[in-house]
Amino acid sequence: AGIDPKAFHLMNILLNTLVCVMVFMTTVKLLEQFLPSQKNIIFSAFAASVLFATHPVHTEVVAWIAAVPELTYSLFCLLSLYLYALDRQNGRTGCYVLSVAAFFIATFCKEPALVLPIVLISYDYCLGKTKGENLVRFRRYIPFFAAAVIYLSIRAFALGQLIQAGKQHQAGAQDMLISVFPLLGEYLAKMLWPVNLNAYTVFTPGASLMHLQGLVAAAGALMFLICLAISFKKSGPIYLGLSLVLLPLVPALYIPALPENIFAERYLYFPSFGFVFLIAFVLTKAKRGMATGTALCVIAVTLLYAFGTVMRNTVWKDNVSFYSDVLSKSPNVPMMHVNLGWTYFKMGRINDALREYNIALAIKPDLADPHNNIGLIYERQNLVNQALQEYKTALALDPDYPAAHNNLGNVYMRLNRVGEAIQEFQTALRLSPRYTAAHFNLGNAYARNGLLNEAVREYKAAIELEPDDADVRNNLGVTYLNLNRHNEAVEQFMIALKHAPGSLPARQNLERARARGL
Repeated sequence: AGIDPKAFHLMNILLNTLVCVMVFMTTVKLLEQFLPSQKNIIFSAFAASVLFATHPVHTEVVAWIAAVPELTYSLFCLLSLYLYALDRQNGRTGCYVLSVAAFFIATFCKEPALVLPIVLISYDYCLGKTKGENLVRFRRYIPFFAAAVIYLSIRAFALGQLIQAGKQHQAGAQDMLISVFPLLGEYLAKMLWPVNLNAYTVFTPGASLMHLQGLVAAAGALMFLICLAISFKKSGPIYLGLSLVLLPLVPALYIPALPENIFAERYLYFPSFGFVFLIAFVLTKAKRGMATGTALCVIAVTLLYAFGTVMRNTVWKDNVSFYSDVLSKSPNVPMMHVNLGWTYFKMGRINDALREYNIALAIKPDLADPHNNIGLIYERQNLVNQALQEYKTALALDPDYPAAHNNLGNVYMRLNRVGEAIQEFQTALRLSPRYTAAHFNLGNAYARNGLLNEAVREYKAAIELEPDDADVRNNLGVTYLNLNRHNEAVEQFMIALKHAPGSLPARQNLERARARGL
C-alpha cells in the first residue's frame, strides 16, 4: 500500500504558513523597536511576509518532504527571536523563558539554529544599551549558550562526534577557503534574483574562481561583507538584517562537512528572513511621497515571485519532471541519470532506463548503481547470464552493496545454485540487517534446501519489518504447512488474504491447509 505523501505535503504547507506568520509578527516587533514613530509598520511587515511566502527559492523547502527540518528550525528560531524581542520591550520573564525553550527545540530540528545566540547579541547591539547594561545582557545570553552546550553534548553522545564528515571533496584546504566567497555570492544571487533554480547545482571547490561567474559571485560576496562592516557603525537595523542573512548561512559555507551537492537552495529559507526584513525597513523609512511607488514595486515583485513559484512547482510534480529539470541544468551528474533511469524502469520504459544508466556510466565508469540496475533489466528480460555479470561487476566496484548481493542471490536461485544464493543473502543481511527482501529471499532459499525451521526464522524476521507483506505471510504459511503446523498455517494465510484479498495462491493454500487440518 505504501505511505500516502499527501499528509506530509500538507504538514510542510502548514509549517510554511506558520513561518510566514512568524515573519510578519517578528518584523512588526523589530520595526516597532527600531522605528517606533513610523505609522506604516504593519504594511511594511505584511509586504515582507508576502515576499517571503512567494519567494521562488523556497519551493524546494515546501515541495520536498525531506526538507521539513528547514521549516521547523526556522519556525522555532523566529519564535525565539520574537519572544526575546517581546521580553526586551515589555520585560516579560515568561517570554524570555519561552524564548530559551524555543531555541532549545530549534537546535534539535537542525544544527544551524546554534547561530541564534549570535543573532540575539547582534540584535541587542543594534538596539543600543544603557549604562551598566553589559553585565545584565551577558547574563541573559548564558541560558542560550547553556542550551547549545546541552544539545552538542547530547549530539556527541548519540553520534560519537560533533560534526559528521560529508563527502570527501578533492580540493585542498586553501581552495575550500577561497571557494567560500563565490559560494556565498551564489547564495546571495539566488536570494536577490531567483531564476534558473536547480535542485542539484554543481559547485566545485577550487575551480569556482576559474570562471567569470565565480569571480562575479566572489565580488558580490565581498561587497556584501563590506556593507555589513559599514552598517556595523552606521545603521543598526541594516546590520541586523545583513546578519540575519549571513549567520544562518555560515554552516552551509563549511564545505568539508557538506554533501556532494555543496550548494542547496533550501539553505536560503531562514536567511531570507533577513532579506525581507531589510525590504520592510526600507519601506518603513520611505518618504510619504514615495509610498505609492514603493507599494507598486512591492506588488510587481510579489507577482513576479508568485509566478516564478507556480512555474517552479511544476518541476516537482513527478520524478520524471524533477530529474529531467535537474539534468537540463546539470547534465553531468551521474546519480541524477541513475535516478531518472530508475524512475523509467518502474514505469516500464526499459529503453529509456538503459539510456540513462549508460550515460551515467559514460560520466563515471566506476559507479556501481547503474550496473546493478542494468542487471535488474536483464533479469526482467530473462537474460540471466547477462544479469549475473552486471551484478558481479557492481560488486567488484562496491563489495559492500547490499542490494547487489541480494540481486545476485536471486539470480543464483534461478540457476538453482541455492548454496551460493544463501551466501549472497547472508552477506546482504550482514551489511544491512533490516533488509526485508533479503530476509524473505533467504527464507525462500532455506525452504528450497529443506531447512524449514531456518526458513521460518527468516520469514518472521521479514514480517517483523513488514507486517503487511502478503507474500511473506503466504510463504510462511506454506512452510508451517510443510511442518504440519496446520493452525499456524491457516492463521498466516488468513492474514495474507486480509492484506491482499485478491491473492489466489493464499486462497488456494488456505483451502489446502483447512483440508489437511480436518
